[in-house]
Order: sequence, then C-alpha cells, then structure tokens
Amino acid sequence: MCPRRAAALWLAILVVAATAGNGCRDAEQEDGRYPAWIVGIDVGRRTVTIDEIEWLSGEEAARAWRRDNPAEGADDGPPNDYYIVNADERARTLAVAPDVDVALVRLAEDGDADLDPGTFEELPSYFRSEPAAGGSQLRLWSNPFWFTVRSGTVVGIEEQYRP
Repeated sequence: MCPRRAAALWLAILVVAATAGNGCRDAEQEDGRYPAWIVGIDVGRRTVTIDEIEWLSGEEAARAWRRDNPAEGADDGPPNDYYIVNADERARTLAVAPDVDVALVRLAEDGDADLDPGTFEELPSYFRSEPAAGGSQLRLWSNPFWFTVRSGTVVGIEEQYRP
C-alpha cells in the first residue's frame, strides 16, 4: 500500500475510533487520576476516547488474578506483579486541555522505560508505530495510560510501562 493511502486509512481508523459510542463528549468525569486504554483520539477537536480499567499490583493483583484464573494454582500470581481488570468496556470521550502534560515511554527510541515529554498532537504518529488490538475494542496502543482529570478536562496523559 502506498504511504498516502496507508496514512489516509490510519486517519480513518482514528476518526472512527474517536467517534465510538455516542460520538460526543461524555458527561463530566470526576476529578482524579484514571488508568485506561486509549481507543480514540481527535487532535482537531482536542478529545480522547478512553476505556477505563483497573490497574492492580501486589496482593490485590494476585487475588484478582487467582479469582480470574482458578486453574493456574493457588500460589500463582500475575506475571510481573500487575494485573489489568476491564469489567466495563464502555468508552468515554473527554476534552483535552490545550496545555495537557503528556509523558511517553519511548522504549523503541530510547531503549529505556523512562518517561519522556510528549505532546497531544504527536500521539497519532506515536501510535502508528505499533497499533494494538485488545478485547472487543480497538486499542490504539499496547500500553495503558494514566489520565489526570480536573474540572472534567484531561490535564495529564502518562503512558504506563509494561514489561
């Protein structure tokens, strides 16, 4: 496929994913910090569509993993001491602040898992390097992100490293 067609196809996928659900911003999200998959992004409208998850670690992760994987054995736990639970795959579309802080794990570029500064505008090209499908929805990236929300607007987006 020629690069222009591939870029147009990717843009179409982003637009479709960004308009998943009702296609408009959802009811105001409470202030806080939320782990989620990114399932759509619209840079022009400054919105991001997320599928909120539970990021568990330690004993809490082990209990949930054993509950969901009873055949694995009572002493087993999740690999790498974390476990992701996605009990509700409902997508939510949130507004993104003009000065949103973005931090990305540029592992392929830097060779380390440290967080590096990024921009909201670069996310579509960042995702193009390795799109990941997951669950019943298209995820745009293999790692989840942490979203900081204030007054119903995303003010922070931080990629979560997964070994």
